[in-house]
Amino acid sequence: MKEKTIDITAQGEALVDMISTERGVTVENASGFVKAFGGALANVAVGCARLGARTAFIGKVGSDPFGEYLCAYLRDAGAVTDGLVFSDTHNTSLVFVSLDEASKPSFYFYGKPSADLKLEAEEVNVEILKSSRFFHFGTVSLSAEPSRSATQFAVRTARRAGAVISYDPNIRFHMWDDPDEAIKWALRMMPEADIVKINDDEAEWLVGTRDPEAATSKLMELGPRLAVVTLGAEGAFFAVPDQRGRVPAFKANVVDTTGAGDAFVTGLLTGLASSGAVDPLSDVEIIKKSLVRAAVAAALTTEAMGAVSAMPEAETLEKAIKSKLDTEREK
Repeated sequence: MKEKTIDITAQGEALVDMISTERGVTVENASGFVKAFGGALANVAVGCARLGARTAFIGKVGSDPFGEYLCAYLRDAGAVTDGLVFSDTHNTSLVFVSLDEASKPSFYFYGKPSADLKLEAEEVNVEILKSSRFFHFGTVSLSAEPSRSATQFAVRTARRAGAVISYDPNIRFHMWDDPDEAIKWALRMMPEADIVKINDDEAEWLVGTRDPEAATSKLMELGPRLAVVTLGAEGAFFAVPDQRGRVPAFKANVVDTTGAGDAFVTGLLTGLASSGAVDPLSDVEIIKKSLVRAAVAAALTTEAMGAVSAMPEAETLEKAIKSKLDTEREK
């Protein structure tokens, strides 16, 4: 088996977020927008690199200024970009983001079909997959062909090469022609994953309940070794084959919740990857510590505007973990 020189590879959408400069307005009523790096899978690649992991990204962008911007951002963060493909026929996706008064984002995807949905299986960098310890994916790339087939190919190739498969469905119904298809494909990929992370809305859509204990139990029946339901200000609930548990949320001065779920994934995956264990999913204590790390990373990310721009560096996260855990112990 090929030497594992990459800790975490993410495959999927890299796009440009156009974030409203005003709060509490819809996209159509916003008077201005600020450009920012975006895309859940690209966010995870950058966030993991910031936390010290050897990271790679696989995806497709347009041969346009926005695609060049995304490539440079990934490279500057330390992510391997050998798996990033440029399209001469489709543009980089733009996503317009507006925030309500509670800092919750809504999204409008502009320019479908965009380059990220045009990645073909033949364009997937197999050498990166064979070199990866963890492989992470979502459902936006499953919403259309050929990226759907490319994603399935990558997941199965990475699994055969011995990677731990991480899956955050991150369902965006407006990316699908039929919402039922979104649910069908999100569920179809569950048995392929070792780790599944969803939020409480997705729990209701996918397994018919918002109750985190019931939801994680139902997810475990679909095949993963670790299932997590994030609950916003109420923390997260997790399940492994022989144990269930809750991880608290950590207090944050919330400015923007965009990217909090992606930051949670970066904390979780880098915690597992850096544990030193041959099989970190077999050790519940490693999982618990990684979930605390995930919760703190998510909290930090909500304290600044943007998704990836607010994700912490390793030193910042470690200090915050110690500080927040000390605060919890004092209560």
